Amino acid sequence: MNEAILYTLNMLKRRSVVILISDFIDEGYYHNLKGLARRHDLVIIRVTDKRETQLPKLGLVPVLDKESSKTLWINTSFGGFRNKIKNMASDNFQELSKFSKRNQVNFVNIDTNEDYVPKLLKLFKVRNKSFKSV
Repeated sequence: MNEAILYTLNMLKRRSVVILISDFIDEGYYHNLKGLARRHDLVIIRVTDKRETQLPKLGLVPVLDKESSKTLWINTSFGGFRNKIKNMASDNFQELSKFSKRNQVNFVNIDTNEDYVPKLLKLFKVRNKSFKSV
């Protein structure tokens, strides 16, 4: 995601409305995201799926560690691992929410199993009331 943000920063020369849609399950992008928010009118739409945080008890499953590029065997039946995943997702949401408030960025969180239309309508009504000159 960091590469996409950098590309956008380098490509757009004039102030623009940038709508970034992602699950934001990545690391190391906040510095460039802040730059994007400063130069452009940024809207963040975070898409989540409960299946990413509520893992079923499947026993041992192979998981790729991004940092070491090694496959680890994780016991998904162990409650500690499932809680760690849930807490990481919650922390990610809190961090993105705080970032949005600090940098005056419109932020919407949408779950894949919910109707997204009301949330998007609300977002654009709020944006219409507090129209930022682009």
